[in-house]
Amino acid sequence: MITFNGVDLSPYIHKTMSVEGRGLISRDIQSEPVPQKAGSFYRRAEVNERILINEIAIKADTLTELKRKIETLNGILLTDNEVPIQYSDEPERTYYGVSGSIDEEVENENVGIHKTTVEFYCSDPHKFGDEKQTISLRKFTWGQYSNQTWKDVIDG
Repeated sequence: MITFNGVDLSPYIHKTMSVEGRGLISRDIQSEPVPQKAGSFYRRAEVNERILINEIAIKADTLTELKRKIETLNGILLTDNEVPIQYSDEPERTYYGVSGSIDEEVENENVGIHKTTVEFYCSDPHKFGDEKQTISLRKFTWGQYSNQTWKDVIDG
């Protein structure tokens, strides 16, 4: 399941059929042709943003209930800033992004199923783990910390 901005989306999403974009990070290579030489001159490589593509199904017993779930999901997904995104099969990793393009297949709405593809745009393509703790050292030399572990230093 997907957690978006701290909200578990499982009450609204019946099934996640597929998720793309969580693998290797793509890069754009910039180079210049070199006259009268084979190949080119490498300039730099730029890391691209990450696009998470989520193919989901929303299911409800009635058309009215289905519409309410879609409205609620819209309210959750429409954010102004990038927010944390987590997947249940990768609980120790967090992406940061906003909802972007949404493609809908509406032919099954009359039977209570709404299939859609939701894209999350992540300007920073990296996955993040647990938050790190920042500490301030209070002593002036490393020698004053001798025989202490990091836990001793952090706990003070």
